[in-house]
Amino acid sequence: MKQSTVLLIGLACSYPALGILAQSAQKPTATLSSRSELKQQVATAHTPDQYQALAHYFRRQERSFREQQAAEKLLWEQRAQNVSSSAQKYPRPVDSAHYRYDYFGYEAEHSAQQASHYEQLASTGKAPSTYHE
Repeated sequence: MKQSTVLLIGLACSYPALGILAQSAQKPTATLSSRSELKQQVATAHTPDQYQALAHYFRRQERSFREQQAAEKLLWEQRAQNVSSSAQKYPRPVDSAHYRYDYFGYEAEHSAQQASHYEQLASTGKAPSTYHE
């Protein structure tokens, strides 16, 4: 009796998981959730759909970095108003905010370049000659 109850509970819990797996298998542009999945997708991509999925991923990354950059700009402006003395230790909070703002801008630009590259591959199947990773 106890084993059948455990088996029934196990099947009930796994049923929704099977539905999720079936739905994700039907989607051609599955989301990339880890760095290793991204590397694998970049290495094995050869169809326009795969290139489009990569372009979509990098556009999402670009938007995320732009949002983080905007938030960091606000923080940088707030901290710039509170700079008091020259005896503060380096890096000052205002410097840290500035460096993070620059970092997010750099990463957003890099993601935009990669997205453009994969969009070009998706549309023509041929990489632009000026792209460099």
